[in-house]
Amino acid sequence: KVPTNMTDMFEAVSQEKCSKIDIGVIDLENRKHYFLNIADIGIGAEVVKRVNKSTKLFGSNVTFFTAIARTFLTYKNQDVKCHTDHWDYEGKTNSLVMANGKYFGSGMCIAPKADLSDGQFSVVISGDITIKDYLKNIKKIKRGEELTHSKVEYKTASKLDLTSTESCGIEADGEFIGYMPASISVVPKKINLLTA
Repeated sequence: KVPTNMTDMFEAVSQEKCSKIDIGVIDLENRKHYFLNIADIGIGAEVVKRVNKSTKLFGSNVTFFTAIARTFLTYKNQDVKCHTDHWDYEGKTNSLVMANGKYFGSGMCIAPKADLSDGQFSVVISGDITIKDYLKNIKKIKRGEELTHSKVEYKTASKLDLTSTESCGIEADGEFIGYMPASISVVPKKINLLTA
């Protein structure tokens, strides 16, 4: 629960009503990039680049859906390798999402089991999927359902090392930040989030 009006906000601040949440940190090209919600590689990074260059005239939902559809038409799934302490992944990848929160992209519940304060990312791997797969499952994603698909995997990790032989981009909280290789990790309970 979060404050929904100025009175509740003032009370939450004055009474220091808050809870500690995790943050993510990306080590990329000898620089650190921090994020609160979600980072992802692959098509998500290309969608973000397109959205940030687009007009928002018709609202965020239309902007994001249009950007996703247009990017799918030209995007080529990338060869990605991911190493963690407990599992490894390698293969053609549409996207690999490291979620601290559940939602991104104008209300897409990509990671229904994500928890802001559990010390790990909810990782969603979408392998060699197509626009047809995406369109077929978009309603389930909006409803926050985990997908049953042979090329979609749900995992957890507190640190991931990502590499690719291709030019595979990374975005974090809606900002394009660069290209792999990168290491992404959780910093547990690092900042305060106001609560009602």
